[in-house]
Amino acid sequence: KELELGIPASNIVLGGFSQGGALALYSSLTCSTRLGGTFLLSTWLPAPWEFTGHGSGKPSLVHALPNCHSPMLQCYGVDDGQIPIQWASHGNEVLSKIHSDYILRKYKAMGHKVNQEVEHDVAIFMVKIFGENAYN
Repeated sequence: KELELGIPASNIVLGGFSQGGALALYSSLTCSTRLGGTFLLSTWLPAPWEFTGHGSGKPSLVHALPNCHSPMLQCYGVDDGQIPIQWASHGNEVLSKIHSDYILRKYKAMGHKVNQEVEHDVAIFMVKIFGENAYN
């Protein structure tokens, strides 16, 4: 919809928290247009088999999609009681293999929430994408 309104794809950043983050991640990885970036907060990689070659041992074709090369930030609290650390770790393993600009940040003593440290890291991420005018 934003593209139809004339917004350049490079100015579109997907992001979300928990289930919204899973949707943002899946949408980013399956979108045929390269976006500005994606940020993921307290979330997981849905349908990971779609991005690992379906158990064939062969690389997934998803690595050729444009958003495997746009900036991606994942923030995860190690004390998250909603999203098991195994889910976040597995997503990290998959994304590290197929994504060229992926960063995982883990936060000690943080549960299923967003704190000031996460907000700060997302702000830095946005400046990485848009430059110093990210919030103008």
